[in-house]
Amino acid sequence: MPKIVESVTRRYQPIAETLADLVNKVATLLPKRRARKLHVGLYGYSRGIGRVILPRAIPFTAALYSLGLPPEIFGVSALSHLGEKDWKTLEDVYKNIVFDLKCAASYFSWDTFEALLSKKLIKRTLAKSIKHDLEFLSENLGVKVGPTNYEQKRHFLLSTLFSLSLVKIFWKLNSIS
Repeated sequence: MPKIVESVTRRYQPIAETLADLVNKVATLLPKRRARKLHVGLYGYSRGIGRVILPRAIPFTAALYSLGLPPEIFGVSALSHLGEKDWKTLEDVYKNIVFDLKCAASYFSWDTFEALLSKKLIKRTLAKSIKHDLEFLSENLGVKVGPTNYEQKRHFLLSTLFSLSLVKIFWKLNSIS
């Protein structure tokens, strides 16, 4: 199992690091649910990955879902190198992996992805990695990428509107400076 975790981490970490700036900006736009007590000493923990600082887990995930980029799909193509024995081990430990990946992939927004890419808010190398992950999901696990029901289509429209607005704001800010 550690070999599987290391493999996925090697694919996931560069994606999360590359998206950190965008995720941190979007996370500041999300409503705060409650005040948190600061953790000090033994109970504190880092929310960074590699060389970057990230928001807490819920704002991190919410920011990415708001952009139509579910984080569960990042790095999943690392599983393509698993043999049958390793797949069996993974499925024994994580029984709902394919179901969870199907749920996550249904919230992916190609429109947002293309808009962020076209305005250079995500890099081409990152886009290539994410596309590789999506191809793996589709071709190897039979996972449909994109919305399949009313709730997911509604999310798709909302995340697209949000992302297009965000792109417009960032584009104006970048052209001013």
